[in-house]
Amino acid sequence: MTYRRNSEFFEPSRTIRGQQPSEQVMDMKEKLRNEYRKTWEEFSSKMRNVHELAGVGEAAAVEAAMREADLAMAAHQHARNQLAALLAPEFAIPRDTTRAWQCSGKEPCCSVGVQ
Repeated sequence: MTYRRNSEFFEPSRTIRGQQPSEQVMDMKEKLRNEYRKTWEEFSSKMRNVHELAGVGEAAAVEAAMREADLAMAAHQHARNQLAALLAPEFAIPRDTTRAWQCSGKEPCCSVGVQ
């Protein structure tokens, strides 16, 4: 049994009939977990920067830092969704749906159009 995610094929992560998960799945899990941690650290760093700049009171610098933090959060959410899709593929939410939740459709951050 295989699932298709992001143009890659991989076996389900859980043990089926006593068989151990494949090495491919284990490698993918480790890669996605590392990416998840890395994106969280990046987001945390960007938010720390926002808080530091907010204390100074420079509005333009705070706005720029907040845009960077938003991008870091979007990267973290993407990494989270990929990891969740691998760990529980039957509960995975289609990517178009999650992108629609992330923005209003007015911004160039996604392909969701405002009608």
